[in-house]
Amino acid sequence: MSKQKTSGVFKVIKIISIVLTCSTLFIALMIVAFLDSKNEGIVSFDRMYYTISNLWVFYLLLPISLSCLGYGIFLSIKKYKAVSNIVIGSIFSFLLFIYGSFTLTFKPQYDTSTKHWNELSEKLSIDFSNDIKIVSKEYDVKNQATIDSFYINVESVARFKNPQSYETFVNSLNSNWTTSFQNNIVPVTFAFDVRSGFNKYLIYSFTDSTYNPASIVSKHNYVCIALSYEKQGMYMMEYIAK
Repeated sequence: MSKQKTSGVFKVIKIISIVLTCSTLFIALMIVAFLDSKNEGIVSFDRMYYTISNLWVFYLLLPISLSCLGYGIFLSIKKYKAVSNIVIGSIFSFLLFIYGSFTLTFKPQYDTSTKHWNELSEKLSIDFSNDIKIVSKEYDVKNQATIDSFYINVESVARFKNPQSYETFVNSLNSNWTTSFQNNIVPVTFAFDVRSGFNKYLIYSFTDSTYNPASIVSKHNYVCIALSYEKQGMYMMEYIAK
């Protein structure tokens, strides 16, 4: 027995469910973009973290696509044509679930503790206040493929909540800050991200215990820090010369 076309209320609900389902990805992206704007990341690294943290929003739209799928199954049982509802509901439910799962999958790769900055403060003999918001990530140096002469060990962003704490930190290293640096002594990703919006820079060699070296020595460990007055924060990267 061939299935009949939907009509009346069944047809109206069918069309509405399809239109709403097709809009779910756009709506979710708009919500994520709004939430991202509230965090104001300093560089692409922490912007990516905040985006990943907000992708769970896609789960909120799942009921719409699942309702479309369920309604399609209901119509099919009632001997109505509902292939479009089933196909569209299935596809969008799958996409919403996948995008939403990015938060659970990738967010754990980031660290929001003060671990790396505490280690850095000990090496540079400075004190960090407790009112900083941190996002860090460690990388596997052994299996890392890079386009420059460095292996990145740690990447991190720190934002000060209190302007006074920020000024105190900057002044503690006042004589070691510079207003520029040579691109060949820092990783390409660092140089690219701090090309604008940053005011001062500091490069330190853990191996030689020297600030702002003129050249890089193979196998030595370094850290570079960029300050942003506007964002009251810092972008830090620890790396090893090949």
